[in-house]
Amino acid sequence: MKLINIRLLVSDFPAALKFWRDIMMLPMTFGDETMGYAYFDTGNAGVKRGAKEIAAPVDRPVWQARTAHLSDPDGYLVEIYSQLQPSDAPAT
Repeated sequence: MKLINIRLLVSDFPAALKFWRDIMMLPMTFGDETMGYAYFDTGNAGVKRGAKEIAAPVDRPVWQARTAHLSDPDGYLVEIYSQLQPSDAPAT
């Protein structure tokens, strides 16, 4: 089964839209703000300063990843990660 999308029900659509589009930098591919829905392209996501940070980025060499945690406007925990460069990974 292929994951096609994730649906989030939010309590404040304008705040959620600002978070996912302007802070998480997900390009909105389609949406209707008056109807309260939006579709985002997750292929080139990034994060801008301004997200409510829960835990600062931490290198996790065993996972070969750097992770950080933040919360969205509804208080949901979001984990983001990026792959560490081979020079940052543990030697075996």
